[in-house]
Amino acid sequence: LGKKIIVVLPAYNAETTLEKTVSEIDRTIVDEIILVDDILTTGTSIIESLEYLKEYKINPAQFGLKIISIEKLIVNSPHQSALKIIELFEGVNYELLDCVALNAGLGLYISGQSKDIKSGIEISKNNIKNGNAAKLINNLSVNY
Repeated sequence: LGKKIIVVLPAYNAETTLEKTVSEIDRTIVDEIILVDDILTTGTSIIESLEYLKEYKINPAQFGLKIISIEKLIVNSPHQSALKIIELFEGVNYELLDCVALNAGLGLYISGQSKDIKSGIEISKNNIKNGNAAKLINNLSVNY
């Protein structure tokens, strides 16, 4: 096949479930597991590669993003979460844009779709701002 399968696990407040989750991953088909300590634009985040026993720290400021308070990202219901996503796609909530782009940029980098995290962030921001991300979400919701 020649393809590498990497599982990326967000780990925000996952102390009670993370060990069980990792142990249930079928290692005969997964090549690498990367733990991500909820990449937010609220401060430094930790990324760990279980295969290479390396820990990386990233900070939004490294990529020209503002550090914001967690209160600006907290929602209390699925409805509030949906409204924040709509704000993002309408270009109203740029603090959320940075947070989503940071996560997506990391994903693009890990998957080999960008040369580095910073260029992944720019690709993500461009796709959100030009409407491509909203079209993709809409197509997924219509087809599934």
